[in-house]
Amino acid sequence: SSIVLSSLNGDSILYSGSLIDVSTNEAGAVGGRVEILGKQVVLIGARIYAYGVAGGGMVLIGGDFQGKGTVPNATVTLVSRDSYIHADATGLGNGGTVIAWSDQATHFYGHISVCGGSEGGNGGFVQVSSAQDTDFNGFVDASAPQGNRGTFILDQAGTTGYAASLATDLLDYYPGQTVTIIGSGWLAGETVSLLLHPSK
Repeated sequence: SSIVLSSLNGDSILYSGSLIDVSTNEAGAVGGRVEILGKQVVLIGARIYAYGVAGGGMVLIGGDFQGKGTVPNATVTLVSRDSYIHADATGLGNGGTVIAWSDQATHFYGHISVCGGSEGGNGGFVQVSSAQDTDFNGFVDASAPQGNRGTFILDQAGTTGYAASLATDLLDYYPGQTVTIIGSGWLAGETVSLLLHPSK
């Protein structure tokens, strides 16, 4: 199944306090797709579930990977601390995909999980990014009890090296630790400290 909340006439969109569920319990099926799109996208107290037995689904918030693809991009995307987005596999399959994007500023404080299935499969893919400024102090779980953990990219479009290292480095730390990273790419020569809350 697919659910699209979109304001294509240039208005902002606020999604608050209710549940979007495109999960499936059918054998061999993957979770559905959710798109929340608009000029400014704000999620407050959101619950988005895209579980699937054979694989997690896809959730796009403010745009697609690196702002590419056919969906419109938000200028600003904000996801609150009390928002939860789950695109896990529940049986034998890989975790899904969750992307939070903006062209100007992405502020992400919520929770994302794209876990691999309990019977097998790898963790999924998460990107929290912007073409300009990214503010991240959230929770990401891309683990897999029977496979390889997934990928978490926290970057700007076109970044190389730095994003790839984050996929490994960020998920190596326990919740509450502050990680200091010497930047490359768009952060070349800068030292960045992030208080991280990934799940192991």
